[in-house]
Order: sequence, then C-alpha cells, then structure tokens
Amino acid sequence: DEPDGWDYCEVESRYFCRAEEEGMEFAFLKTELIGHVHGHPIYKQPKAEMVAERESFHKKSWEEVDRVADYCASKHTRCFHAYWIADFIDFYGEEVFDALTDFLDSLAVHDLHEGNLGYLHGVPVIVDYSDYNEGF
Repeated sequence: DEPDGWDYCEVESRYFCRAEEEGMEFAFLKTELIGHVHGHPIYKQPKAEMVAERESFHKKSWEEVDRVADYCASKHTRCFHAYWIADFIDFYGEEVFDALTDFLDSLAVHDLHEGNLGYLHGVPVIVDYSDYNEGF
C-alpha cells in the first residue's frame, strides 16, 4: 500500500486516515508525518504502555482469557492476544470488537501480537498496524 515498498509509517498514516473515515480511529495510535531529514520521512506517534508491561502488573484469571477464546471461536475470529482482547471488549463491548476485526480484515492487518498492542492512558490501542510483508 506504499509506492516505495519500505515506508511502513506511511502505510500506518494512510491506515489511520481510513480508520478515521470508518470511525475506528480510537482503536489505533495515530502515526503522522512531522517532516523530513536529509530526504527521509520522520513520523511521530504517542507513547503507549505495551501489553507485556501491563500483563505483568494486571493479571487476568484463566476464566477471563478462556471467555475471550470462546468468544473468538464462536465468531470465527482469530484470537490474536486474549489478554488485550479481553480489555478491549471490557472497555468497548463485543459489537465494537467485531467491527474492529472486520476493519482489520479489510486492511489485511494480521501481524498483531504483544509487540504491536498496548494502552494509551489505560485504554487498549493498536500500536503497530502497518503489518509486515517483505515477500517472504
């Protein structure tokens, strides 16, 4: 989705614009171009607490994680990170999570793991959403 094939931040800024158009921007950290240095684009994004950091201090019960796994299975949705999904559903609800997964599928964003998920002021957000595809 980026003409030069290497600028993942450009892809994220485009995806964020799509999220705004669809009313889904709340689920993503905004990535925006702030300038160029020696011809190279420089982007910024708010700093988030990553899910691995939060997981160590806010444990979830087996029942909470199992509930999310069952929910994802019932919807035929990939359970990319049960801990984060549980927080997302608790904060926004199942209908919004379903809309998020539909939106992610429409963009073919599938590289969601603990390194790409976090929290901004305690609210679940996707931090890195340009996906990774080097043709491998």
